[in-house]
Amino acid sequence: MKYDTFDVQVIGAGLGGLSAAARLAQEGYRVAVIEQHYIPGGCATTFKRKDFIMEVGLHEMDGLHAEDMKQALFKKLDIFKYMTFKSLPEFYRVVSVDRKDDYTVPDAGMEKVITQLNAQFPDKKDQKAIRRFFNVIQGIYHQVSRFYRLTTLQRMLVLPFTPLFYPYMATYSNIWINILSKTNPLMWLFHPSFIFKRFHTLGSLLDTLSHNKCLKNTLCANLGYYHDDPYSMSLIFFSAAQASYFEGGGWFIKGGSQQLSNYLEKVIRDYGGTLLLGREVTNIITEGNRVVGIKYRNAHDRLAVKTTIYANVLIANAAPARVACMLPEEHGKKLKAKVVDRFTDACSLLSIYVGFKSHLANGVNKNGAYSTFIAQQGLHGSLKDTWATIKEQHPAERDFVFVDYSQIDSGLTTADKSVGVLCAVGYLAEWDGLSETDYTSRKDAVAQKMFAVLDKVIPGIADEIEYYEVGTPRTIASYTLNPSGSPYGFAQIPSQSGLPRMYRIPRLKNLYFSSAWSFPGGGFTGALLAGHETVRRIVRRHKPDPTIKKYVIHKQKTYEDKKTSSRLLARKTIARHTMELVFEKNEFLARFQPGQYAALRLVSPAYDALDMPLRLFSITSHPDEPVLRFAMRESHSAFKRSCLAMATGDQVHIYGPMGNFVLQEHPASPARNLVFLVSGIGITPVMPMLKDLEKHASRKNIYLIYTNKTKAETSYHEEIASMRLENLDYINRYTASQSRINAKFITTQLRDVHACDYYIVGNSYFIKAMQSIVAAQGVPEAQVYVDDFG
Repeated sequence: MKYDTFDVQVIGAGLGGLSAAARLAQEGYRVAVIEQHYIPGGCATTFKRKDFIMEVGLHEMDGLHAEDMKQALFKKLDIFKYMTFKSLPEFYRVVSVDRKDDYTVPDAGMEKVITQLNAQFPDKKDQKAIRRFFNVIQGIYHQVSRFYRLTTLQRMLVLPFTPLFYPYMATYSNIWINILSKTNPLMWLFHPSFIFKRFHTLGSLLDTLSHNKCLKNTLCANLGYYHDDPYSMSLIFFSAAQASYFEGGGWFIKGGSQQLSNYLEKVIRDYGGTLLLGREVTNIITEGNRVVGIKYRNAHDRLAVKTTIYANVLIANAAPARVACMLPEEHGKKLKAKVVDRFTDACSLLSIYVGFKSHLANGVNKNGAYSTFIAQQGLHGSLKDTWATIKEQHPAERDFVFVDYSQIDSGLTTADKSVGVLCAVGYLAEWDGLSETDYTSRKDAVAQKMFAVLDKVIPGIADEIEYYEVGTPRTIASYTLNPSGSPYGFAQIPSQSGLPRMYRIPRLKNLYFSSAWSFPGGGFTGALLAGHETVRRIVRRHKPDPTIKKYVIHKQKTYEDKKTSSRLLARKTIARHTMELVFEKNEFLARFQPGQYAALRLVSPAYDALDMPLRLFSITSHPDEPVLRFAMRESHSAFKRSCLAMATGDQVHIYGPMGNFVLQEHPASPARNLVFLVSGIGITPVMPMLKDLEKHASRKNIYLIYTNKTKAETSYHEEIASMRLENLDYINRYTASQSRINAKFITTQLRDVHACDYYIVGNSYFIKAMQSIVAAQGVPEAQVYVDDFG
């Protein structure tokens, strides 16, 4: 038996993969998780900007009450012992832009919800509709919860008796109709599903219960958390998800969802499992009718040599469309025909992550809600008309939710600041194919329009914005590799919700699916339950192989991640408050291009408050050097303090290379001069470029216009000044005593502004300013290159 053989391999480290791997590791299986990103979690992640930890995907998690379907999983993983869950003050608020219509939907108690809604909708017909609506979704929820706890065999046995044991599920689902129609087409005429089949969707139920447009829009204001059309939204799925909030309330993980992902990673490693980050699985290996292993490579280097590892069971925490491409042609075609071509992808999301310079709950949003859904179309329009045109609406004109994390102790920023997010339904087609310039411009334009609307609902909030960043469906597709950029997997419509998502590939019985794309799918809870469901089936069908070498918890080696591992060799000061870290070169960064960057992940950070143990840095060293160099400004962040506290020999993981900010070759005009417009620490990707030009004795005229506050803060000043580049014009600009770089300064320094290629590096303000100056001189956009990670 080989050292690189496992009981179970998992492709992808989203919640569906991590939860399954953690539980299987606890059960004694030797597990390996392979993830293409350099951090685990999928959409359950965070990222750091300035003083803010931005939450990528979690607005609120449902349940955590006794009947919550996640309870069994959370208890076995001991999650409640290590995670802090913060209760939310309400489910959501929905308000029109003019604030004439303003309703709050509470949570944590069905009767409490009904009572408060009755007070807001006093008409007797509306109150009757409210009672009926909550009776239905509560009845569906309790029966789905009971059904979920059954084994696969029990589910198959009970399905013919669904009307008797699960009347709500039978009435409001088309599962029973499908079963009967396959046995006796006439039998379904006598079943209540025939009479109530129009209730299979949320929109149809609401239309049947009430004619009050405002009430109906209020009851499904948060529909975008599940789907983009109430008239194709599976009523079963909506009820199971929505009623869980009303039963147990809404919750947020203090510190962000990355805390959960990191904890699951820890469980996997503590029980002898392996998690390999920055790897892209390219092939699934089969022998006959069994999956026997995978091939993977550095996700950031398509020329990298592939590694093969073996397993008895494979879990795909990835979209079926991706899995089909990994499989041998015969099996890939079957998966594509059985699932990919038959199922419809869900919508995507547009998210604007915002850092505020004040504590909103103590200021402009005092007495405000945690989640505020802003109805740009108003609440008195037809439910059908409101959602039917959503795809045709401009991204900035759709209804959106504003989540104000300052309303709770979120642990996402300091006590005097706030983090928030604006989120709306989105579609990849709206963003795909745009040039980088058009893409950036459209993101900024959409953000400004949505901020203006938000400011009408919460006056003064726009003035409190310190930082923002826009994530689009294109962003989600890039980081998760999900088709359509969908975080929800397949759309939760009646024909592909629930049991239809329990698909398998014929003749590949040791391949399982565990993600938002499988059963039950969609959202944080859906992905976690998918992991739990997968574990139940694997434990029942596949036992750990006693011939595979086992590793005792905490004591013996696991399958080590040596290809990304590096040790700290040296640290030195290169300018005032600026340090350079020197690491040994690992296998992943054995080759790269000058100007590219890498992800540096600390293994055992000395400090972790309000921070993440990971940053992206330009590689300052040249590819020919035997070491990796990174430079950074010092700060009081936990990450930077941890870097200062590192001792020689301490281990980190470095992933890459990434980025397209590299020297460009132009065969049509090879003689164009090079201009580097650089601010502050932005010199880091330029250093290896200059070294490369020096190595090849470039004859081009090279202009380095480098601005800092003072000479003492100018990184690598002496090294640049001593370079053997005869045609290098090294121009410094010190803003403490000199004016900032402007158009006159640039044109004065350059002989011909049009005969140059421009490389611009710095913060976003500097980049935009330089781009505007260069464009105003009539320089074609094709001659301007901008650092692609800032």
